[in-house]
Amino acid sequence: HAYALTVSAVGFVLLAILASDGGLATVLRLPPVFWALVVCLFLNESIPVLLPRAGTQLATTAETFAFAILLGWGTTAATFALVLGVLVADLLRRAGPEKVVFNIGQYVLVMVVAGGVYEVLGGGHPFTATQLPAFAAAAGVFFLGNLVLVGVVTSLAYERNFLSDLKDCLRVEALPFVMVFGISAKGTQRGFA
Repeated sequence: HAYALTVSAVGFVLLAILASDGGLATVLRLPPVFWALVVCLFLNESIPVLLPRAGTQLATTAETFAFAILLGWGTTAATFALVLGVLVADLLRRAGPEKVVFNIGQYVLVMVVAGGVYEVLGGGHPFTATQLPAFAAAAGVFFLGNLVLVGVVTSLAYERNFLSDLKDCLRVEALPFVMVFGISAKGTQRGFA
């Protein structure tokens, strides 16, 4: 519980910082194409697919839309879009309050760190092919950060072997995530964001 609470708290503090900087007001004024991507993110997050793995795991490709938003409008817009999508999807799935809070916190945390990596390495808005290394690093940080944050809470809650689960996740999820992140970069470069 302490771990999940810490991740959630850090995520919510980061979200409050983004909102206090006028970020939420800026996001609310973004163009219709941004909102179309938010709707796609929400729909994709709300209709997960089942991954064959030790047990079963629901997965989405909502990150495609979150990263398209990151590349087109920045970290704040991507974070708020992802939070909105996760919040609505979790409520529709009737997830418990602790899970909703943790999911929001961990997604905020990984998106803010990934967005920071993208910007520090020279990524900008709008995305161009010269920013591909920054994008690849940010996508890697998002992917691995998400696996680690969720993997630790799962390992603690169910007394599972973290490293074994992490290796299994990498084996099953790495290629699909590379394709998902590639789609967001290609779509953004063609002018979808």
